[in-house]
Amino acid sequence: MLPTSITGLLAVLAVCMPASQSAGNLPENTVVAQCSDDNHNKSNDCIYPGGWNFDIVGIQVSKPDYRPQGSKLAPSGFAFFSGWGFGFTHAPGTPQGLKVNMGRSFNFCIEDILAYRHRVWRKGSLSVGMGIDLKNYRMTGTKRFLCDPSTQMVSYGPYPEGSTPGTSKIRTLSTTYNLKYIQMLGRGFRLAVGPEISLVRKPGKKHEIYTTYTSEQGEEKERFRNIRTNRVGLNLVGIVSYRNKLGLYVKYSPTDVLDDGFGPGFQTLTTGIMIMGL
Repeated sequence: MLPTSITGLLAVLAVCMPASQSAGNLPENTVVAQCSDDNHNKSNDCIYPGGWNFDIVGIQVSKPDYRPQGSKLAPSGFAFFSGWGFGFTHAPGTPQGLKVNMGRSFNFCIEDILAYRHRVWRKGSLSVGMGIDLKNYRMTGTKRFLCDPSTQMVSYGPYPEGSTPGTSKIRTLSTTYNLKYIQMLGRGFRLAVGPEISLVRKPGKKHEIYTTYTSEQGEEKERFRNIRTNRVGLNLVGIVSYRNKLGLYVKYSPTDVLDDGFGPGFQTLTTGIMIMGL
């Protein structure tokens, strides 16, 4: 005979419920959603929304939400020294005769020396941060970067006659300010995209041309410091990371590296690996 009361029906359901849903038999990689302390909160305000929680004739019926640890909330709060990037630099848009070797042009960046993340919904955050970005653009072949010290004009041309070409590169260092949207993708993956402004306070020792080659006298070195790089640049940033430990990043800057009127125009594309999370 079927039970005639709500209380009897609930008792039958309790007996039939699988034992694996008890807290002592949960898989190792699951956590229980943390709900509001208010036992009669019908909105079921849980860290991981899910399951069900309602009252029937004054009797509370609830089922907790079990999820793998990979299903986490989007980050929130302050972050320090996160997003260490090591990659390669490419220079699209270079004029004919100027070839930057991406495989030998390196990039190092710290995406967020200091950042603040605000969770806008369960799996999405907005992040505002400040970092640094160091790049070099290495030219290989029979040509090198040149600079006229009197005008600070950057150009390129052949190595001295009779010498053996070495390497020639431009180095730049900038402070970056970024605004990113971080989206949790599930299974430990997250995506961050957004614009980034790079600023150079003034030309300095970190903005230089460094060239080496071999002549009859031996190894020769040329160094031109304080070259005129663009004071303000725009980067478009995309980062995919796994479990906030290892990821890939790409940055594209449509603005020229060198200041207008002080050298050939070319843009920047960097890509590489990123560690220490986002």
